[in-house]
Amino acid sequence: MNAARMIALLVFVAACAPNPPLKSPYEGQLNDPATVSAEDTMQGACDVAELLQDDLKAQQDSSLDLISHATVLHDLVCRTSYSPPPPSKPAWLTRDPFVPKAGFVPDALTAETIADAILAPIYGYHELRHEKPYKINLVHDVWIVEGTLPGNEVGEVIELSIRKTNGAVLHLQLK
Repeated sequence: MNAARMIALLVFVAACAPNPPLKSPYEGQLNDPATVSAEDTMQGACDVAELLQDDLKAQQDSSLDLISHATVLHDLVCRTSYSPPPPSKPAWLTRDPFVPKAGFVPDALTAETIADAILAPIYGYHELRHEKPYKINLVHDVWIVEGTLPGNEVGEVIELSIRKTNGAVLHLQLK
């Protein structure tokens, strides 16, 4: 193969960089474009460029101009880092989130239901029954849910803070 044809081949490989490589890293398998990564493609282009460079250097009658062009193309193809585009975000992440006017926790009953769902796996249903009815107050758009003790009993009670707008648990402790 003469030098001009080899340079044309290298230019073609460089122009098709994201396509499958000429030399397959999967011996005996078909080069399915869906299974070949960009790194494999770049490696294939680098291999062709190195072969071209070696062949041109081996030919003593080749002009220095062809060798310098091959070197420039080799550097362009092999030293250009390819990074795939970032994955696109799902549609539900890109649009403004929906928030009801009254928030996701609009009333004390919803706050109590959320408190039960969060506290039951931690403290157990028996302990929660023992601390009901809850005292529930709304303070600066935060529901404060506090357990109560029956009669004159003394001890610790559960306290949980839930944001009204989004239902986030802000605070949980034994008080």
